[in-house]
Amino acid sequence: MLAEYMRALAGAGLSIDTVLAPLRSPINLAPQSKQSVQREIARRLTRGSARLTSLFATILAIPGVWPLLLPMLERIDHRPGRHYSFVAHRP
Repeated sequence: MLAEYMRALAGAGLSIDTVLAPLRSPINLAPQSKQSVQREIARRLTRGSARLTSLFATILAIPGVWPLLLPMLERIDHRPGRHYSFVAHRP
């Protein structure tokens, strides 16, 4: 759990500067890419309809659309095993 990792980092004497959520950093998406995640979201939203999936994937790829949707996606994404990245320093 995220809180456990944060406690462990603090317990090791580190101060957390930044927590990168699962969909906010390409390293957290590996082995997928932002484009493959967008296509998968489009596929699920359209229940596999090829034409609609393509349309939604195109919309998600428009600059500015993805950043607008990230806060909502982060609130509903509760998949186990999501990757987080941390930027921390030792004070």
